[in-house]
Amino acid sequence: MSSAMGSEPSSPPSAETQAPPQSRPPATSAASTALLRLYSPAGGDHLYTTSVAERDNAVAKYGYVDEGVACHVYL
Repeated sequence: MSSAMGSEPSSPPSAETQAPPQSRPPATSAASTALLRLYSPAGGDHLYTTSVAERDNAVAKYGYVDEGVACHVYL
C-alpha cells in the first residue's frame, strides 16, 4: 500500500520557510499596560480591554464579570 506522505524521512524546512527567531521588543517601547479580561455569563463571551473606564462600564451596564489582568501588552 502506497502512502502520500512517502516512507522517506522528511528534511528540515528551508531557511525561507522557518519562522524568524524570537526577539525582545526594542528598548524604546518597553512600556506596557494591563490587558483586562471580562466574562459575560449571559452571552458566554469574553471582552478584553486596556481601558479601565470600558471595564467599569461593561461591569455596571452589561453584566460582565471582571476576571482581572490577563497579561501585559506593549504600547
